[in-house]
Amino acid sequence: MRTKRYLERIEILLNKLDAAIVVRDPGNARSAEVFEGLRRTIIQSGKSHRSHVAHLLALQESLDRGATLDLIRNRVNDFLKELGVEKLSNLQIKDAFEIVGGTGDGVELIEPAVVERLSDGSLSVIQLGKAKRFDIPKPPQEAPQETAPAPIVGVPVEAPKNIETSTTTEQQGAQS
Repeated sequence: MRTKRYLERIEILLNKLDAAIVVRDPGNARSAEVFEGLRRTIIQSGKSHRSHVAHLLALQESLDRGATLDLIRNRVNDFLKELGVEKLSNLQIKDAFEIVGGTGDGVELIEPAVVERLSDGSLSVIQLGKAKRFDIPKPPQEAPQETAPAPIVGVPVEAPKNIETSTTTEQQGAQS
């Protein structure tokens, strides 16, 4: 346990050292890379802010015009889609769901997760979905069934004697 704390402390100190090198010598390649990442983040933040304000103004305009709840719902869904936000029901992505109870091997969706699809195609979880476990029913074991022997091909099979057979009109005429 003590070793783990030492390793965590070393990691913190290395991060501080890296930050000091970046700030102290802005001319090296590592500093240029960090500053470029910071610049891009700041630019993206400004774009996101303007987009958010535009969405809010559009919603306010719709409300001022007396828009219906369905229209507002559709606009919000369009805005979320534009931002790459979607509801996820695929339980195969286990990190997006919280298991809230139950037992067994099966998992059943209770509430979908909310995720953002990033530009590289990966998913970032915004809100965990909820799922619960359940027992998967086992198929009933079939009792061995006795099978009748298959008739031998080419050998006529006689009808059992205790079953009445119907006679055709030709057979009735021949009997008279």
